[in-house]
Amino acid sequence: MAVKTFTTGEVLTAADTNTYLNNGGLVYITSGTQSGTTALNVDGCFTSTYQNYRIILNAIQVSTAARALRLQFRAGGVTNANTFYDYAYNGYRANGTTNNTGLAAQSFAEIGTYIDTFANATLGACTIDVLNPQVTDRTMSLVIAQGYEGAYAYRSGGFVQGEAVSFDGFRITLSGTGNVGFNYTVYGYRKA
Repeated sequence: MAVKTFTTGEVLTAADTNTYLNNGGLVYITSGTQSGTTALNVDGCFTSTYQNYRIILNAIQVSTAARALRLQFRAGGVTNANTFYDYAYNGYRANGTTNNTGLAAQSFAEIGTYIDTFANATLGACTIDVLNPQVTDRTMSLVIAQGYEGAYAYRSGGFVQGEAVSFDGFRITLSGTGNVGFNYTVYGYRKA
């Protein structure tokens, strides 16, 4: 859609307003709060309505230190735990030391929010852009994350689920034992 330029004195109609409100940005799909859980399943959030999605997790707290959040995709209410997840992140701690990580052929993707100390403190957040989850092909995701590893740590990178599978949801779990709490929101990227 071409961008319309309004001039002084011109009338902004209801049709113009509705067009611009409906043709840009992120569209809310679902949200919630998890408290003291071992896993969150969000099903039916990826549909053919949108091609790409954004997941935001914030106020992440773990009950046991030295834990990371993990993501697995789901289809039809079933978690895909096949060993086709590869992830890699570059990062730095606030004290200036590097904070890189990555693994291939895993049954999950870590999402960069490792927390090594201070259980039950709000220390993590991340955004995950999921690209083409509804297409029967590899599903790629880009991530920006914050955690705490001796100092606040910031990572950027991403992961891929390398099977030719269409997904309609996702699962968030915690590495190791313990519980996790966080807020989550899922948005669709409007196409036009």
